[in-house]
Amino acid sequence: MDSFVQLMIGSSQKTLFRTIWLLSLPVILTNFLETTVAFIDTLMIGQLGPEALAAIGMANAIRALLLILVLSVSVGSMSLMAQAKGAQNDQRMYEVTRQSLLAGCAVGIMLAAVGYVLAEPLLNLIDQSGNAEVVAAATEYLQIIFLGVPFMMLQVVAVRLMQGAGDMKTPLYLTMVMVLLNIGFDYVFIFGFWIVPAQGVIGAALGTIAARGLSFGAALYLFLSGRNIIVLVLSRWKKNMRLLRDILDIGLPSGVQGVFRRGANLILLSFLTATQLGTLGAAVMAIIIQLEALMAQPVVGINVASTSLIGQDLGRWQTQSAFRKGNAAILLGVLMMSLFTLFAFLNPKTIIAWFDPSANELVIEGAYWYFMTALLSMPLAAASIVISGNLRGAGDTKPAMHSTLAFRNLATLVLAWLFAFHLQWDYYGIWLAILIGRSLDAMAMIWIWRRKKWLDVSLRKSEIFRRHLGALSENARNIFLINIREPLLANDAVVEHVMEREIKYLQPGEDTKSYIFKGAKYYLKED
Repeated sequence: MDSFVQLMIGSSQKTLFRTIWLLSLPVILTNFLETTVAFIDTLMIGQLGPEALAAIGMANAIRALLLILVLSVSVGSMSLMAQAKGAQNDQRMYEVTRQSLLAGCAVGIMLAAVGYVLAEPLLNLIDQSGNAEVVAAATEYLQIIFLGVPFMMLQVVAVRLMQGAGDMKTPLYLTMVMVLLNIGFDYVFIFGFWIVPAQGVIGAALGTIAARGLSFGAALYLFLSGRNIIVLVLSRWKKNMRLLRDILDIGLPSGVQGVFRRGANLILLSFLTATQLGTLGAAVMAIIIQLEALMAQPVVGINVASTSLIGQDLGRWQTQSAFRKGNAAILLGVLMMSLFTLFAFLNPKTIIAWFDPSANELVIEGAYWYFMTALLSMPLAAASIVISGNLRGAGDTKPAMHSTLAFRNLATLVLAWLFAFHLQWDYYGIWLAILIGRSLDAMAMIWIWRRKKWLDVSLRKSEIFRRHLGALSENARNIFLINIREPLLANDAVVEHVMEREIKYLQPGEDTKSYIFKGAKYYLKED
């Protein structure tokens, strides 16, 4: 296999594969551990009986949506940190760290206040059984989770800052500690221990928040002590509205994208239950979601690694390197997902049996035809996932949001309704709609990536553009970027200093090159 890959893509691309994979692996493990937090809560609460389990199940549906919103701020922080690290601009890294934590705290407090008030109405909307005790328990659990959102937000932002700077291992260690703490705190608060009384369902929320808070505390200690690549400098801490806007401008589209994707799944679920699958359509959808989440974990790891790699390259304006690394990440993601898809395609009933030991015939048949149709689009979905990470490295998250809304939401839902009910293809039509929607989304994302408009988006968010290059004509700007900036910064020893009236390029042992900017003109400063 190793020699085959080298023959197909060449030795240099093989080296890129290895680099991307080594960066991705800690992220994959970190994400896997993150998913165990809700699993641990559910497992322990299950010991209290079915009503307690139902309460946490309802609350977790809202909690999953909350996590998507939390991630929206952290996405912008990661992108800007990667670019600052690539530019070797320590002051910019300090500023991105400060403003990201400030944004995380502000958004966390806002979400906490809104969520605390809306927790009970949202749960009543979900629950149609009228079981007041379950709703009351779920409300208490969810309100505590919402009160702890600032800690959750800051912990996730801290992780993304480190990953943006290329440190993938420290977040893994912190997450491992968080999960272990979560297990211990859950046990103590749910069942009681020594002087701590049993809290039942709300104990799971207390345990989760305590673990998140301590994990962020550990990250904060690393930042303040200078023992991490991310350094938090407390002096001259004040709002930087432009940087805060950049963080949210990059992050919010990712949040919207995630919310709408989850919303589309809920609508598809309602379509499935209206087919001959009936309520068992929910069981089929549960199998699909769990399987796809499992298959996507390595690709999501590649997504995060590509954000860091491409952001750092663009921070030094190495555009060809960024494009080459992005292509390698896409190909690696597609190859990995193709292997998983092939395995699932060849062993559908075995895999279905893992999730449905009861071997219900209708569930098996519905899931089987999903494996035979919609699942085949997963390699294309992998391309889309990785490209969204590539674009995030450039700070360009809106195209992925637009593509998701147009194809994975609107087109998929319209086609699913048309095929399933108007053409009467039943659930087969829904699987076909998913296949078409994902394929269109992937083709759109590939076109967006190859069009390279993301280079312009990345440049326009940079300090050098806002201070100097924005005043130049497009032709003069391109000449400066192609003939001066990119060749100079190809040398890792060269450091770029963007000043009020000039740009300096410093290299140890070499003469400093300075370019003076006056309006729409620039010239090399003579010594």
